[in-house]
Amino acid sequence: MLAAQGCLAMALLWLLYRQLSVHPDLNQSWSALRHRLHQVHWLHAILPLLLVGPNWLLEAAKWHSLLQKTHRISFSKTVVAVLAGISLALVTPQRIGEYAGRLMLLPPGARWAGLCAKITGNVAQLLITLSAGGPASLLLARQMDVIPPNTAWLCAGIHVLMVLAGGFVYLNPQSLKRLIPNPFPWKGILQRARPLSALLAFERPALVKALALAALRYAVYGLQYFLLLSIFGVAVSPLNAIIGIGAFFYWQSVFPFTNLAGLAVRSNLAVWIWGYFGADPVAGLGAALFLWILNLVLPALFGTFCLIRVQISK
Repeated sequence: MLAAQGCLAMALLWLLYRQLSVHPDLNQSWSALRHRLHQVHWLHAILPLLLVGPNWLLEAAKWHSLLQKTHRISFSKTVVAVLAGISLALVTPQRIGEYAGRLMLLPPGARWAGLCAKITGNVAQLLITLSAGGPASLLLARQMDVIPPNTAWLCAGIHVLMVLAGGFVYLNPQSLKRLIPNPFPWKGILQRARPLSALLAFERPALVKALALAALRYAVYGLQYFLLLSIFGVAVSPLNAIIGIGAFFYWQSVFPFTNLAGLAVRSNLAVWIWGYFGADPVAGLGAALFLWILNLVLPALFGTFCLIRVQISK
């Protein structure tokens, strides 16, 4: 087992290296970062790195709080499982490996609950991203004069209705039962199924807590991005930064991409958004690229070593 885990870790490290090495703008962004680091205070330079911990600790706390409703798992174990999930997410299509990385470190009896807690936590994070990013995207589109005012108001109304509907279903999971038509022959089986039962077991206080943790994580992630933009010399007002960051997070969440394609899309999206505010393409690209490196590549490296050291539950 240890040899297999070691081989898996080496394969993950190689795949991470490949993802970084094939990025055409990495050297240019790295040169820009080194140049800018000589011009900013050292505390300003390390703050984005220091925020990596709170970012993923909040994600672990969100998952842990939901998981605790059915299974008592230590917080340290959930942190290790989250890191392991990141390492597998970066090297699997649609980040599907994140689920496997987390669940394989849980006791077998807790895996269904862990899966439902993960899905519920993802929904909470998506609701926060949509709630903040939708208005930001529309404001940015109006600033760019991409859509006319009437269309913007129509999109805003549709967006509000969708977020409210999603929030209602999220906070009232029992309503999912009523969405299944009564004549549906498998309704009774679905309602008794372990995954659905675990999903419906979450009470509103736990769901509200997960939503609050998701909002805190969004704020930390946004602050980290703002600091990186400042380090790279992207000079925008706080309001425009909030609009640009919200739009950036919104569009990268709405469209699912593979890891390499997603990295390319994020890069082009960052150049487009911050270029509108007058930023140099290398600066806008560098901030987005190093946000990805700090929050995914570095934790993935820790998660890879976690996979070597921990004993996988059977």
